[in-house]
Amino acid sequence: EYPFCYAFIETISPLQYTSDSLNVLYEFAKNKLPLGFGPMAMTSATAPGTLAGTLSVENAEILSG
Repeated sequence: EYPFCYAFIETISPLQYTSDSLNVLYEFAKNKLPLGFGPMAMTSATAPGTLAGTLSVENAEILSG
């Protein structure tokens, strides 16, 4: 009745997923198992240099899941 595992998928910032991550996502969704999505944006590296810009990229990465 309770799920025995949980997948946490992280993006490759900005806004990219690996094919392995997408395969895991598909299999978990097909079997109705829980999934989580997390952002991996780094300020001034893979996201804008401002707090607002970084939060915007991270929010977009979470919502893309």
